[in-house]
Amino acid sequence: MADEPHSPDVDPNSSSEERETRAEKRERKSWQQVAKYGELGFLLPAATFVGWALGAGFDRWRGTKWATLTGVIVGMVAGFVQMIRTALRASR
Repeated sequence: MADEPHSPDVDPNSSSEERETRAEKRERKSWQQVAKYGELGFLLPAATFVGWALGAGFDRWRGTKWATLTGVIVGMVAGFVQMIRTALRASR
């Protein structure tokens, strides 16, 4: 039993539940990449919506008409900034 060959990517001291093959690691890493890039498609609309909601709430509260447009613009800028930061982090 002690002379059984071991795979180089599997720790012989770990239990069968803790063992992870190279294919499983590659698959997990690819799903992590999908999540990172999927975040990019969500960031801009979410930031724009939050800016719109805050601006519209301020307009209702203060009775103004300009805060909604300002909120949308600020939300879009914040979304683009965060999108660029995420894309740069993901490309490393």
